[in-house]
Amino acid sequence: MGSDVKQLSAYLMQEIELLNTNGLTPFHFGFPATKLTWKGTKTELMEQIYSWDSDNSFGDVPLTQLSDYIQKVFNIQLDKNLSRSFSDMKIRNVPTPFLDNLKNALLKRMGRKSE
Repeated sequence: MGSDVKQLSAYLMQEIELLNTNGLTPFHFGFPATKLTWKGTKTELMEQIYSWDSDNSFGDVPLTQLSDYIQKVFNIQLDKNLSRSFSDMKIRNVPTPFLDNLKNALLKRMGRKSE
């Protein structure tokens, strides 16, 4: 992940933490009144959350906190047993199909061939 994206992620998480420290949630500021709704599968979102966590995209944020936040932002309820979801992902024939599809879609948009 590019350094600009990491810096943006770190900045946003820092601002969110400041809001939470002051007794405010991010939904009081900056987010539209209408939440975005995740249209993919729960498994796809878990794959994304684990990739962010594995890369420390949002800094030193516990996986449970990241998962809770993403569930609120995307208006979806995920399985509370995160380790089971991860175990299920590890045993798939293709371990990261959603991330692979995202990468291919982005490369296609850039006019480049999939790797």
